[in-house]
Amino acid sequence: MAGRTGARSYSRLNGANKKVRDVVEIVKRQNEALGRTSAWFEKALRRVARELADDLIAISIDGVADAVTQDRRDLLLRLAEQYTARLNQSGYEALAREFGERAGGAAERTAIMLEAAGVDAPRIYEVTRRLSGGVLRELAVLDLQAFRSIGQRAIADISQAVVRAVLGGLGRREMIREIRERVGGQFAAHGATYADTALFTRDRVARFEGARLAGFDRFRYTGPRDIKNRPFCRARVGKIYTAEQVAKMRNGTGLEPVRQYGGGWNCRHIWVPVSQGMG
Repeated sequence: MAGRTGARSYSRLNGANKKVRDVVEIVKRQNEALGRTSAWFEKALRRVARELADDLIAISIDGVADAVTQDRRDLLLRLAEQYTARLNQSGYEALAREFGERAGGAAERTAIMLEAAGVDAPRIYEVTRRLSGGVLRELAVLDLQAFRSIGQRAIADISQAVVRAVLGGLGRREMIREIRERVGGQFAAHGATYADTALFTRDRVARFEGARLAGFDRFRYTGPRDIKNRPFCRARVGKIYTAEQVAKMRNGTGLEPVRQYGGGWNCRHIWVPVSQGMG
């Protein structure tokens, strides 16, 4: 009798461990796919930024020829208007929208994870329905607004930099370098960082909130353990926490809550649900 009880317990433990491995492996593959999407966006954005920089340089060379006779404010407004028009024609908005489409699917990825964790189909359907119509829709709108804001801030920054360069007596070469550094460097880097963070944020939120809706209250902080880890992530990766404990965490970056942003910008870690039998 004791032998049969022990065998059943061992079988249940084996089943629970297999679920852990299945869920972690699924999340790992999903995260790798997110990484490929992030790399695609960065490459596409840098191409757009290079072409945009060329256009803005051409506009600047033509537009500041008589800068000495112009009022600083008038010059700034005129350049900003021309730069904005060129940004709108650059394909940046279309790229941001394509990013939104490729970043979609967080609810579906959460459904696959929950299925591997043993959640029944009717509950998974209800969870994904609520995620798609709620927090994920809000994040999609927020992301598009953020990309627009990044573009607008870049235009304002570049306009002011060019005006300062021209009125400060810098030559054409310095002005061109200024534009390339700000467009091909800062603008592209800012957009790529936001995109990478937004990708993992959507899935992190979907998995955490979806798991809670499905009845889970314990989560393993899952992801790479390498030299890129922040101290926050290094101290937690692989460990299990309750939802209440996660809610009290602070990552020290100002990008919070942790259930949504993990360790902060570019964080690659995800909260994976853990049932009582899957510890």
